[in-house]
Amino acid sequence: MVPPSTPPQRLKDEHCSMKPALVMGSVPVEGVPGERTEEERPNKTAAHRYRLRKRAELDCLEEELHGLEGQNRELRDKAESVEREIQYVKDLLIEVYKARSQRLKTDGSA
Repeated sequence: MVPPSTPPQRLKDEHCSMKPALVMGSVPVEGVPGERTEEERPNKTAAHRYRLRKRAELDCLEEELHGLEGQNRELRDKAESVEREIQYVKDLLIEVYKARSQRLKTDGSA
């Protein structure tokens, strides 16, 4: 199998000798500079629709991000609250065991 040939690399200072219209494969149109050709109009509207769609998608993702950040804060607060409650119950159990062992010591020695 023959490897695909790669086009020769141009140096930075070299300029392309081909006209942009020929490079893109379109037919050069003589007209007023800055005037849109018939082929460019649909492309412009398609590009505009694409940018609008991407902007709407970005807005949606940002909205979702803010919602998830808020939910994350709420869950972190709830987790901290549960951890404090667990620590309180552990401390309470330790006090109960200490009180029970003290009572057993006083009951056993009397």
